[in-house]
Amino acid sequence: MTSASDRDPDARLPLGGGRWGRLRGWARRHGRSLILLVAGVALVVPVALMWVRVHPPRVALDDDPGRHGLAYEDISFASPLDGTTLRGWYIPAPRPTGRVVVVVPGIDNNRLVGGIALPLAAALVADGFDVLAFDLRAQGESDGDTLTFGAREQDDVLGAVAAVRARGA
Repeated sequence: MTSASDRDPDARLPLGGGRWGRLRGWARRHGRSLILLVAGVALVVPVALMWVRVHPPRVALDDDPGRHGLAYEDISFASPLDGTTLRGWYIPAPRPTGRVVVVVPGIDNNRLVGGIALPLAAALVADGFDVLAFDLRAQGESDGDTLTFGAREQDDVLGAVAAVRARGA
């Protein structure tokens, strides 16, 4: 009759011998390091991803209203929250009506809004609306380097509205 130790050579070794014993020994020697490595990765990767997300690369302006037959003025104004300088275009209607549309780009964009802002502005101007298209903080040509996903950008929009009102609209 054969015993378990005859069939499995590792079974004859004292607890901790053989392949599993080597693994247990390695785990005893390096377990803390492995735990610290896993914990470090679990902390560093999300922080690095968030850093990249709130500091996106700027989307360059590759068009302007003049190329669409629109008269415009480069303007800048301050965000009322912290004074960050925001930049944009003020595109007046030929026959002012006192009505203004403010074009606000989304995250990871600029005042061109993926190429749709200027054709939209042309249609609005033809209907008698002035148009203010501007870059939010940390985007396009505006100052700042951190997106806040609306926390500070809402004040940028208030700054745009104040800039429009200062023009009498």
